[in-house]
Formats: sequence, structure tokens, C-alpha cells
Amino acid sequence: MKTDRTREFQASEFVREQAYLLLGQELPYSISVETTRLETNEKNILNIDATIWVEKASQKSIVIGNQGNMLKRIGTGARLQIEKSFSQRVYLSLWVKVKKSWSDRDMQLMQFGYTEG
Repeated sequence: MKTDRTREFQASEFVREQAYLLLGQELPYSISVETTRLETNEKNILNIDATIWVEKASQKSIVIGNQGNMLKRIGTGARLQIEKSFSQRVYLSLWVKVKKSWSDRDMQLMQFGYTEG
């Protein structure tokens, strides 16, 4: 598959896809993922840091899950997809943070890569 999107954006979308697949109807569409670091180390492992943004603290709890199990499942699924797509081993670190009403802000939508500036 070819795309004109950056690897950071692609990695974010793989994480977001896993969140939607695993959370189903539990979480509304007000979730976004931002890749904050993407770099290859000396062992040719791609290190990715990404933040899952939600709009409410209650959504954060849903994404993390009981003892972090849901976040781990999201991360594992995303990592496997990224490794397959990028043909490279991946170390993926995920965080979940709350940013109220982010989906209503044009600047925030641009930052997450959903619109062009």
C-alpha cells in the first residue's frame, strides 16, 4: 500500500484502529492518537512513543482498562500491524491523556493531521 502520509501519521492510525476494534461501542469517536517520537535505534528497532487523546477522564479509564489490560491489547495489536507495514521490529510506548473538547478545535485537528493548514 502506498501513501503520501508520514510514518508518524501511519503509526498513529494503526494505534487508533486497534482502539476502535477493541473498544467497539464503548468509546465514542472522540479519540485521537499522536505519535510524539519515531526513531530507529542502533539495533534497527523502531522506537515509537504515542499518546492516545480522549475528551473525558472516564474515557481514559476505558482505554486503559482493568490493570492496563486494554491498553496492552491495543499496543500489541498496533505493534504487530506497524511491524508488518514498516517491515521492521517495533518498540511501542503508549500513554493516554485527556484534552477536553479537542475534536471541536480546528488547530487541534490540524495538529493531529486530520486537516491541512
